[in-house]
Amino acid sequence: MSRTDVSFAIVCMINNTAVEMVTTGTNGTNASKKTATCAPRDESELNEREAYMGELVWTKDVQGYVLSAFFWGYISSQILGGYLANLYGGRLVIGFTVMGCAVLTLISPVAATTSVFVFVIVRAIIGFMQGAIFPAYHAMWSMWAPPLERSLLTGITYAGAQIGNTAVMPLSGLLCKYGFAGGWPSIFYVIGTAGVLWCFLWFFYVSDRPSHSKRISKKELNYIENSLADILAPDSKKVVIFRNTFLQN
Repeated sequence: MSRTDVSFAIVCMINNTAVEMVTTGTNGTNASKKTATCAPRDESELNEREAYMGELVWTKDVQGYVLSAFFWGYISSQILGGYLANLYGGRLVIGFTVMGCAVLTLISPVAATTSVFVFVIVRAIIGFMQGAIFPAYHAMWSMWAPPLERSLLTGITYAGAQIGNTAVMPLSGLLCKYGFAGGWPSIFYVIGTAGVLWCFLWFFYVSDRPSHSKRISKKELNYIENSLADILAPDSKKVVIFRNTFLQN
């Protein structure tokens, strides 16, 4: 959800009327500190523009930097996420990255009103942390999902992520107009709080391996371990299996 929150919140964050008044020679980062208004001709025009009168004056170029910052961070941590998940376990990697993203989302309104540079850095860090999540999910499913069910379970994981992104759209619209703390900041506060609560549930219920779970039945544990015997085997046993396979060939 914190991937797409800015894409919708920026509609309420930006004073588009003031942006139109900024000349092409004005630096966008300096313009973000200005407060410009344009008096509407009549009451109907005032109502029409009400939803677009945010407090930030960022030019189109600056808005592009803000929206792209997440993805620059996102593409740079894919391999690192899988490596860390293999080293420390997907449970810790996913849990701490989501917690970090949630905390940064909570401070995003302050960052945005302080400096556009600070906000861009925050968005890039959020993207960097989220880039590790899906590789870590794959590392976890390699320990949990039997081969015949892996495609289904992985698909459910990706579908859940898209459902969350879809839920942001109507939620952001409502919070933008009716939310607390001035409207658009509440988008970040609600999503950030939801992320923190999600992390507590994640750490309470999720385990890296079936053998570490206290809630799995003996029958299901045996089924998963038998299906993934080569993957769940100790490292010393994996060496023996590889050696025997190599000698047979």
